[in-house]
Amino acid sequence: MRGDPEVEEMAARVGLPNGRLISRSKSGYRDLYPDNFVLFNGTIADDAGHPLWWGDLDLTRDEAKLVELATALGQRLHLLFESDARFNDPVANAAAAVVIEPDGTVALTYRWGIERDGEGRIVRPRRPDPSEDSLGGSGSHG
Repeated sequence: MRGDPEVEEMAARVGLPNGRLISRSKSGYRDLYPDNFVLFNGTIADDAGHPLWWGDLDLTRDEAKLVELATALGQRLHLLFESDARFNDPVANAAAAVVIEPDGTVALTYRWGIERDGEGRIVRPRRPDPSEDSLGGSGSHG
């Protein structure tokens, strides 16, 4: 898929070359970085849902680069999962996992349960520990 040449050039300058591959193995990458929020084969789209860029994005590690890109381009960027961008006719606002404003504001959508950790990094949602009950106890009552 080809995106917007201006966006592709600027993205490459900030360290996000078009078609970027962060790992040959998705499961291997997730094993190495289990808390990171990753969009494999993700798409950066404009407000109308038109693709501007595609490739692998690790939002935990790439957030600053994406903010730099939005600021440099002076436009809102919608980060979409592959299934929302390639196989559907995306409406960027509805499908975006993250929206980055040109002023550097980063909006996490609740559709995907994205969170920030104690250091402020974008991370995957925590899975409840099955050994703990809903009150935060040890799971055994007695």
